[in-house]
Amino acid sequence: MDFDLLGFLFCIVRKRSKMEEIINYLESRNIFLALLPCWLIIDLKIIFHAVNIVLKDFKMGENRAKKPNLELLLRLAGTDQIREAIKFFEIKESEKYVIVVFASKDASWNLDDVRTYLKRFSDAIEVDKYINQCKPCIKRIIEQYRVTREEVRAIKRSYDNVNEWIEKILLERIALALLK
Repeated sequence: MDFDLLGFLFCIVRKRSKMEEIINYLESRNIFLALLPCWLIIDLKIIFHAVNIVLKDFKMGENRAKKPNLELLLRLAGTDQIREAIKFFEIKESEKYVIVVFASKDASWNLDDVRTYLKRFSDAIEVDKYINQCKPCIKRIIEQYRVTREEVRAIKRSYDNVNEWIEKILLERIALALLK
């Protein structure tokens, strides 16, 4: 099955269980959401990079997961185990997220339809209130991705900006994630 990226939304999750119901309903409509915590987002170009790889994986039939949102989580988590990827990106209440919205080619919804649907559940999710409020937490990223001191030393020499060298490490991890 072929998929398209509809776009990105920003939100804060209030009720995790309700959010999971919403995700399941949207999947029945061939809309697939991946919620990425804002603390992970150094630059949206990293997410675009991962999304492009996921779309190519599906086009070439090289995807590991059956859904593009799960394939994205596999890539970003750097694992080939769906359970590990879901745990890596476990939805937590009161956290800010970037929602990556995918749709199958035959889906009738667009990004505005998804936004409108999500806004109906304001007790569970607040949409669009946190645009441009994602701030990376370098310490958490280093811990989450188990970046070693050796990796930091090796790449840090080439870049003055911390975000730049972490970005390079993440891009490499995403590209090589499923080659294990």
